Amino acid sequence: HGGGLLSKHKVKICVFSYISIATRSYLPSVAVLANSLKQVEPGASLTCYLVEKTVYEQDYFDGLLKIILISEINLPDAQRFIFQYSPMELCCALKPYCLLDQLNRHQMDYVVYLDSDMRFYQSIEKILSSCFRSASILLTPHLLILPDVKCATTILSSGQYNAGFLAVKNNENAKFMLNWWASCLKRDCICDPHDAKLCDQRWLDFIPVIFDQAGLFRHPGINVGHWNFHEKKFTKREDKIYVNHDDELYLFHFSGLTEDKSFKYLLDNFAPPPGWDIVTELAEKYLAELTAMKKKYIGVAPTSLAYSFGEFDDGTLITLAMREIIRCGLVDSENPFANKINICQKLPVNDDFSIFFYSRSSDSRVFKNLLKRLNSHKVIGTLWKLWRKWVNPSLKISGLD
Repeated sequence: HGGGLLSKHKVKICVFSYISIATRSYLPSVAVLANSLKQVEPGASLTCYLVEKTVYEQDYFDGLLKIILISEINLPDAQRFIFQYSPMELCCALKPYCLLDQLNRHQMDYVVYLDSDMRFYQSIEKILSSCFRSASILLTPHLLILPDVKCATTILSSGQYNAGFLAVKNNENAKFMLNWWASCLKRDCICDPHDAKLCDQRWLDFIPVIFDQAGLFRHPGINVGHWNFHEKKFTKREDKIYVNHDDELYLFHFSGLTEDKSFKYLLDNFAPPPGWDIVTELAEKYLAELTAMKKKYIGVAPTSLAYSFGEFDDGTLITLAMREIIRCGLVDSENPFANKINICQKLPVNDDFSIFFYSRSSDSRVFKNLLKRLNSHKVIGTLWKLWRKWVNPSLKISGLD
């Protein structure tokens, strides 16, 4: 962990803990992040909270990673909590619980959460120490300058702060915030932008307004990602990369990076900023590092990298519709993984049909709204009601009945 903070009267060694959360298939990405952390901060290490049932010797990447299984942390109604979310949603929902675990059980002075698709280029501990003199919660805004309307619309649906990087101090104020955030994510860490929800992220908008000692990490070289490329200018001098003239690049977030070195979440009207060739070079090197880690891992990894919480106890695949039934409380079960029969009985008609009414994709929302309009139509709606009354009375559709 490591790091130091010098006061006026004495030297205090302040311990920074760095954590990430991932399923087994993302461990190579976490290993790249951990390796970059060791390069810039040799005394530091990264702990990965592994969202799987078991851990294998190979998962530690020869001691590069520290691993904690999520079964080792304090989760409310753990089996239901895990079952109800997709892998991505679950990783997001676990953030406050893992941060609290580091603060409470492992007694760290400061805990820094990092998404697995990030890479360090400089140590951030000096900047963190400075910020923590007046804050106990640190967030990174998506944007630092006024955006145009199209960009602003995207940020409005995503939230003002990026949940891929945040840091907390070990005090009651930060713990109070994390417990509140955890309560929000207990059932509502879902990806449904049409319902103003983007997993864990939009809840962060409340924090600077409601909680004391909430600081904004506004350094342009920290958490650089596709959402703020347009406000950057990249230069390179003496093997160091700078963002906007004199600010060094500390932490890059490779969210949405594809194998062809492009970023899939860029706006349609995106114009590459000055020095874009430097970003392309960073992406190329990052992909090479990731490929090397994958080759090293896949050769010795367990025979299957499949998500171990993706099946019922009998091996049947769990779909998003089934997860949603548990999240919405349609089946009350302490261990949904052993309750396939009752869960499947709640699926209207069949699972392929029900996915339209339980999944949280934009297509399903549009389809469901169309059905609502048809249901209210004088002719079509009447025929629909007659059909369900006399032909198929067992047909039930969530939101229409």
